[in-house]
Amino acid sequence: MKGLLLSCSLIAVALLKVNYAADSKIFLATGVGNLHSELIDPTTKENNCQNTPPYPKRVTGAVGGVINDNTTPLVCGGFPYEEGIVYTDLCYTFDFAENRWSPSDIALTSPRRFGASLTLPDGRIWVTGGQGEAGTTASTEIFENGTFGPGPDMPVPKEDHCIVQLDETRTLVGGGGPISTSVFIYDWSTQEWEVKSPLRLGRRGLSCGKFETSDGLQVIFVGGEGEGYFKKTTEILNVDNDKMVAGPEMEKENYGAHMVEFEKELFLVGGTDDFFSTSDILKFNVEAMTFELTEASLKEPREVFVSMIVQNDHSIRGLLRKTTKATSGECSKTLTRLSVGGTRDLQDCER
Repeated sequence: MKGLLLSCSLIAVALLKVNYAADSKIFLATGVGNLHSELIDPTTKENNCQNTPPYPKRVTGAVGGVINDNTTPLVCGGFPYEEGIVYTDLCYTFDFAENRWSPSDIALTSPRRFGASLTLPDGRIWVTGGQGEAGTTASTEIFENGTFGPGPDMPVPKEDHCIVQLDETRTLVGGGGPISTSVFIYDWSTQEWEVKSPLRLGRRGLSCGKFETSDGLQVIFVGGEGEGYFKKTTEILNVDNDKMVAGPEMEKENYGAHMVEFEKELFLVGGTDDFFSTSDILKFNVEAMTFELTEASLKEPREVFVSMIVQNDHSIRGLLRKTTKATSGECSKTLTRLSVGGTRDLQDCER
């Protein structure tokens, strides 16, 4: 349901699948600063800005996905910079019904920060690369059957790279640090890596997403940092003929954003231009090959964070909503009552 009302119960769906239900949202957590988690719909300015609590630790460079039959966000690892340590293996889960983060018995097999992750089509979570005790790593981990275990090593160590699911059997990883141009595709059916044409410019902190044209399957690599500065340039790989070409430029440099496929469109969410984090959400117009500023925006500027997709579930029994609005400035408070008892004030933003 679009607008200001949001059920407190949600069911998560696997990241980067194409056919989302009409009520799906993007769930964002962690990032630079003590940020609240957030639910957004990038297709409308009438975002559901539920003021969910911050992640329990001030963490950047974490990884995550959805577990428990796609009902529970799981966030792990990262750089908990307030605690005097540089990486962690700890995980937390988020309960939408309780609007609460909780420590998890799940843990990464090794502490890492600035890795890249996604939920595979079969529901497993794949965590790749990052920095750990031995420096930048080529190791990966797979979450299945309630625990993390070793996954296929990447051909080279990577951190701060991007990852995108191409189809049911192929996953692409590209760029990253140390400043890298390498691009690889892992085929889960053959369990082999394929080397693709490299990026024209080394990039770390980049974003990437896939789209189709009449020329075949394409992947766009967006922004990032390299050669001492943040980039507003992009590059596009034709996966079928393995040609890498320059893509359209953005108006501003961007580092640490997420490119999310949502309702068959690509959106670039958040990031920083080196001076300020942004709350902007850009839509990539495939036909025009341009980035367009949407009417939607984040409640809080955000960079180097975790994103996943969740779907509003109206079928859960025992949940009643009764809402009143008392507008004050740009925001209003929504009182959500649960039939199981208790009330909770949720902060909703009017754009």
